[in-house]
Amino acid sequence: MADIVSLIWFTMNVYNPTVTAGPHFSERVFDNYEECKAYIMTITKMDPFISPIDFNFGTPDGTVFRGGCWTASDWLRVQDQLGLR
Repeated sequence: MADIVSLIWFTMNVYNPTVTAGPHFSERVFDNYEECKAYIMTITKMDPFISPIDFNFGTPDGTVFRGGCWTASDWLRVQDQLGLR
């Protein structure tokens, strides 16, 4: 059985970078990375992926979204990289 993929993201604003939020977890889960990536590309109307599973994009109001389409093991890796655990 394949791992489920979750959409997880953090936000900040370029006009006030001290205000950050996250992690946020989507209520929707995906059967694979491709399904999650297609969902993000539909929402953003672009390809914001900086790696096969990590994305980064901004909105006109200065909000920056960073996150990914991650399995549980991916999420553990990200937590270690960010010092969250």
